[in-house]
Amino acid sequence: MNKPLGFILLSAVSVTPLAAQTATLRPDQTEFRALYKELVETDTTLSAAKRGEGSCTLAATRMAARLKAAGMADSQLIRPGPRQRVL
Repeated sequence: MNKPLGFILLSAVSVTPLAAQTATLRPDQTEFRALYKELVETDTTLSAAKRGEGSCTLAATRMAARLKAAGMADSQLIRPGPRQRVL
């Protein structure tokens, strides 16, 4: 590959992610990113649960709180498990 073409391709590839990161998000996109970030940062791994650190229940509780804040009734939120329980 000739050097000028390689430089142009490298420049285009390195600038594209920067432009994507600085784009203004709509309010719904901002809210979704916050929800997704909270869910991803909640450790639900089995290895962590065995140490008492991970919890799928915590993730479900956090999502239930967001659904309640969005207007869902408590009776509409059910946590599946050995017994169906209302959160």
